[in-house]
Amino acid sequence: MDAQLVVGRNIARLRLEKGLSQTQLASLIDQKLSISQSYLSKVERGEKNVTIQTMAFIAKGLGVRLVDLVVEDQG
Repeated sequence: MDAQLVVGRNIARLRLEKGLSQTQLASLIDQKLSISQSYLSKVERGEKNVTIQTMAFIAKGLGVRLVDLVVEDQG
């Protein structure tokens, strides 16, 4: 599977497991990054190729490890 899709699907899954909307997650991410709900939506759909730095901020906002965003689901 495409790495962008894996990351996007993991972000969406983890966000939903935490009961967060895209807007809520965007507001939890470090203010230095300034991620919008629209950008986050594109990331979740695999339309944006995010940097490691951006993934680190997203992981922190979700309260998960960075590796949790990149591991392909085996199920």
